[in-house]
Amino acid sequence: EFARAPGFSDPESRERIPDPNDPATFETSRWTEGAPDAAEWRAFITEHLAVRRRRLTPRLLGARGLGAEAIGNKAVLARWRLGDGAVLTLAANLDETPVDGASFPAHAPLLGSRQDGEPLNAFTTLAWITP
Repeated sequence: EFARAPGFSDPESRERIPDPNDPATFETSRWTEGAPDAAEWRAFITEHLAVRRRRLTPRLLGARGLGAEAIGNKAVLARWRLGDGAVLTLAANLDETPVDGASFPAHAPLLGSRQDGEPLNAFTTLAWITP
């Protein structure tokens, strides 16, 4: 599955990918309640799950992919037509370098924040739902 992905072309590197069905993977991914930033992360996750439940889940029936494109070395822009006809756009930049020049919806994102004309900042994911 990962053989064509950059950084995983050789079998040795693919062996380092955690098995999502291995109980040990779950155990090493568990929430650390005592971590210094635990409350901040819990609030972040709670907010995003609430947005998903209110704004996205009711529109998923009949959704289909419209495509995706690389917009940077470690950045992607993907779109889906939702069941109600709206378009969900996700932009994710997993690089330490901001991405300029991508075409984003003109209105404020559903998740995250970005001003028009501003690059997609490093380590940022934004989501829009457009009618």
